[in-house]
Amino acid sequence: MESDLWVCVAEQWSPGIGDPSVMGWLTVVAYGGAAAAGARVARFARGGRIGPRPDLQFLFWTGVAILYGLLAVNKQLDLQSAFTAVGRCLALRDGWYEDRRLVQIGFIVGLACVAAAGVALAAYGFRAILAGNRLAFLGLLLTTTFVLVRAVGFHHVDSLISARVLGLRMNWVLELSGIALVTAAAFGRCRERVDPDQSAT
Repeated sequence: MESDLWVCVAEQWSPGIGDPSVMGWLTVVAYGGAAAAGARVARFARGGRIGPRPDLQFLFWTGVAILYGLLAVNKQLDLQSAFTAVGRCLALRDGWYEDRRLVQIGFIVGLACVAAAGVALAAYGFRAILAGNRLAFLGLLLTTTFVLVRAVGFHHVDSLISARVLGLRMNWVLELSGIALVTAAAFGRCRERVDPDQSAT
């Protein structure tokens, strides 16, 4: 039974370049740039040059760098499509394919609750540095929302975010906006770096 499942998945998804277009590769570069910028802020924070609370700044920006690095890789591996394929094959194998919309809705609600709880916990845990990183938190929120929407894989949602406004696809605008905010916040923090003695609290 398990072998049949993976045969089904393999028929619907295989590793490869998910978006070989110019915009696809531009987005990969943008994610990589955000990751590098976050790593630079983390390095400054580790040296006590980003305040207040360099310890929290280091943890926060290290997390940003790791997240955006992983998203850069996932952008072209398209792992969420593999996840969708697994769900479809499970539905076919276990006989609930006709009721998949109800399962999707339940999954969305659960995912949204987990995401909201994660954002709330992050905001609470990093509350001491929230004020100085508002732009980065906003960018993270936009990126997280976009990734969750794409991961759900509803056809009508995909159609909506693929619509064009002034010649630009909405998914480009949504995805790149979050990346741009995080990158801008990282560059801003680097410009604000101080001597270690001044950042200590």
